[in-house]
Amino acid sequence: MINKKKALFLLTEYGDATIDFMDRRKESVVCTTDFNNKHIRSIRRTQRFPLKGNILVFNWTDNQFAAIPIKDIRNITPLSTVLGNKRDG
Repeated sequence: MINKKKALFLLTEYGDATIDFMDRRKESVVCTTDFNNKHIRSIRRTQRFPLKGNILVFNWTDNQFAAIPIKDIRNITPLSTVLGNKRDG
């Protein structure tokens, strides 16, 4: 199980990442916690999200902000790994 501190560290480290959920009925999502992007800044966040037990992300899959429950996260994978990109450095 991933705790909030570890999840935030991984999401920050990876930039864009896929999140797999414990519940197999839920699909994986591609998301980021880095909101410093022209496209993301143009999306108006109209909904309020409870942050206790959740992580606020921009969900690229649905093109909206979302609060991901920590308890539902099974795995976090860098998008670069999924795409087969090599990291610099």
